[in-house]
Amino acid sequence: LNESQSILHEILDKAPFSLEARLVLGELKQARNQLRNARDQFTSVMVDDPANLYASVGIAQTAMQLGDYATARRHVDTLATAYPENFTVQRAQRDLKAHMRPRLTVFSRIGNAKGGSGGNAGNNNWLMDAILDSGGLFGNYSIFARTYNARANFNGDVAFRQRVGIGGQYLSPTWRIRGELDNNPTGPDEIGASLHTTWFANDRW
Repeated sequence: LNESQSILHEILDKAPFSLEARLVLGELKQARNQLRNARDQFTSVMVDDPANLYASVGIAQTAMQLGDYATARRHVDTLATAYPENFTVQRAQRDLKAHMRPRLTVFSRIGNAKGGSGGNAGNNNWLMDAILDSGGLFGNYSIFARTYNARANFNGDVAFRQRVGIGGQYLSPTWRIRGELDNNPTGPDEIGASLHTTWFANDRW
């Protein structure tokens, strides 16, 4: 991939206005997971050729991968109206539908430390954390339900932890902001709240 990108840069040094080379460079950056860089490359093509189908598809695809579903939907809807029979456009429509569907994510772990050396995780433990997310149904916003169950054995003393919660999330190419309300259904009737923020460093770094 590095060699391919070097060759493309050489071509663009000689033909800086070549739309084909600029499109291929955008696709290469997308393949390397340099999503914002790829999006910028596709956008620069559309500045010179506003009706370029493949640049618009590239913007839609990178927007899906970045969680910018409002931008993805706008480009896909425009393309579907203008090119309803185009295979590339139809594939972008299918990809968007997949991203818009609810998602179930399950994380689980099991551990066993002999001799009581498990530390704060216990010497015999397991956990399961499941999140059902609405996906891109509401553009860049989503809602989710969560259940967390864990058990640990601390040298004969068994501890359980259970948590159920609901929350919402805002996702953009730069930030993820997630808030959640939860409580322990088997413990005191108290509600907890949490707020998590994530900043995505520029993929040019």
